[in-house]
Amino acid sequence: MSKANAAQIGTSAAAPLPAPTRPRRGFFQSFGAWFWDRRVQIMSVVIFLTLWEVACRNVNPILMPTPSRVFKAFADLITRGTLQEAFVISLQDMAYGYFIAVVVGTTLGIVMGRSRTAEKILSPYVSFFMATPTIALVPLVIIWFGFGLTARVFLVATVAIWAIAINTMTGIKVTARAMREVAHAFRLSEQQYVRWMALPNAIPYMLAGYRVALGRAVVGMIVAEMTMELTGLGGLVMIYGNAFKTAHLIAGVITSAVFAVAVAGLMDVISDRVFPWIKGQSA
Repeated sequence: MSKANAAQIGTSAAAPLPAPTRPRRGFFQSFGAWFWDRRVQIMSVVIFLTLWEVACRNVNPILMPTPSRVFKAFADLITRGTLQEAFVISLQDMAYGYFIAVVVGTTLGIVMGRSRTAEKILSPYVSFFMATPTIALVPLVIIWFGFGLTARVFLVATVAIWAIAINTMTGIKVTARAMREVAHAFRLSEQQYVRWMALPNAIPYMLAGYRVALGRAVVGMIVAEMTMELTGLGGLVMIYGNAFKTAHLIAGVITSAVFAVAVAGLMDVISDRVFPWIKGQSA
C-alpha cells in the first residue's frame, strides 16, 4: 500500500461522522404537539366558558354578560379601532415604565447586595414602598407630574422597582462562599466579581423578580390610566364601567390580563433561550 493511500485511509477514518438531523415538523404536526401538551388547560377553558354561558344565559347582562356577549363586545371594539388604540397607549406606558424599573431596580439590588451599609440605609425605604398600596401614590404623583404620559410612566416604574431590587439583592447575597474565595484567590476586582460570578448566580432570582414586577407594573398601568387620565386599557375599563356596558368592560379587563400573560410568556421564552441551564436546573 502506498503512503498516499495510507494517508487517505487515515484521513477518512479520522473524519467525524455527520451529526444526525432531526426531521423537520410541519405546521400541523407542531400545532398537534402543542395542543397535546396543553390539552388539559384547553379543555378546562372550554368547560369553564360553557358553564359560564349556560349559567348566565338568563341573567341580566348588566350584572354578568355571557361569553358570547363579551365576544361581540370584542368584535365591536376591534371593528371601531378602540381596542387597538387603547392597547398601543397601554403598551407605551408599560414599555417605558417597566424598562426604567428593570434598570433602576437591578442597579439598586446589586448595590444593596454588595454593600451592607447600602442595604441598612435603603432597606427601610424599599420595604416601605413595597408595602404601599398603588392607589395611595396617585395623588402624590399627580401633584408632582400632573396628568399625562410622564405621570403614568412614573407610577408604573415606582410600583415595579422594588420587587426587582429585593430579588436581585437576594441573588447577589446568596453567592456561594467557594465562589467568593475563588474570586479572592484570583484577585478579581469588584466589577469583575459582580459581572462574572455574582450576577450569573443571581439570574434565577432576578428573573423571578422581573416576573413579580411585571404583574405589579400592569396593576400600576391600569390604576394610572383609570385615575390620572382616562386613556389606554384602564381608561377603557373605567369608561364602560361608568356606562354600565359590562360586556365591553370585561373585554377590556380580559385584554389587560392576556397582555400580561403574553409578556410573561415572552419573558419565559427569552430566558429559556438565553439561560437554558436555568430550565434544566428547575426540571
